[in-house]
Amino acid sequence: QNELLVKRYLRSCDAYMHADVHGASSCVVRNRHSATATLPASALGMTSGPAAGSDVTVAARPISPMAMHEAGAGCICRSNAWANKIVTC
Repeated sequence: QNELLVKRYLRSCDAYMHADVHGASSCVVRNRHSATATLPASALGMTSGPAAGSDVTVAARPISPMAMHEAGAGCICRSNAWANKIVTC
């Protein structure tokens, strides 16, 4: 199931989470800011240098550490180890 989840839903800008305990679920953390944007160099304050007068591609913002922490906690909480009181946070 994890492999199917990754193949079907994981994009290059997303993160894959899985807890390293028995029966843990997996989840895909979607990056809401996944699209790259092409902006004129002047919009980024580049008025001189090699990029001046051309377009610049701006990459997506990274996923926040809080989102990663919450996703990891969610994977643990949905595991068999949590249900059997083997793991506590």
